[in-house]
Order: sequence, then structure tokens, then C-alpha cells
Amino acid sequence: MKGLNILCLLILLSACSQKKYHTAEDALDAAREFKDACLKGDFDKAKFYIVSNKDGVDKLNKIEKEYNSKINEQQKELKEASIIITSTKDISQNHTQIILSSSVEKKADTMNVVFQNNIWLVDLQSSK
Repeated sequence: MKGLNILCLLILLSACSQKKYHTAEDALDAAREFKDACLKGDFDKAKFYIVSNKDGVDKLNKIEKEYNSKINEQQKELKEASIIITSTKDISQNHTQIILSSSVEKKADTMNVVFQNNIWLVDLQSSK
């Protein structure tokens, strides 16, 4: 009986400790959630919002490395930054191009967001 209680407790703790992220409602939501996660240094969350392919994961790892190379003050500025949407363009029913930046960064990012397997995801492989 004691073993069963311990097993149940472990299962409960495991379920509670897993991070849950909401599925993006549309292309803009996916781009915004991805950008916000990167600004805040939450790369597990950022990974949830990308197309999972080698190029995309490699690009995300590069973004994470650049973020981690910044000093704490710069990271704090990024965490407090606002996201600025410059434009959105529907390429097709399943593909939207979004240009966005932050109030801290000068350079705008062009993100290609695709509707794949019934969810919206940022395709870093084709994004700039």
C-alpha cells in the first residue's frame, strides 16, 4: 500500500512539473509567443512554437547562445521589452509572413509562420 501511495505521488509530481504552453490561435499569436519567449530567455517555450527541424533547432540554439552571452543588465532590458509588429502578410491560407521587433532591438525579424498539423508554428528555417 505504501508503495502505491509513493507511485501515485511521483506521478502527480511529474504531471505538475511539466510546463504547459497554449497552442497558438493564429499566426500572429505564434510569432508573438515565440518572440516573447526569446526576449525572456525561455527557450523551452520558444522551442514549443517552432517547426521542429534541424535548421530551426540550430537557429534557436544560436539565438539562445547570443542571449546567454549578454550581460545581466542587457537580459533584463530584453525581458522588459515590448514587441512591435511592423506588418503581417498572408502568403497563403497556411503561411503568414510577420515582421516584428522589440522596443530594445533595432533590427526587425521577418518570421514565416506556417499552419502545420493543425497548429501555427514559426518556421525558423525560412525566417530571417
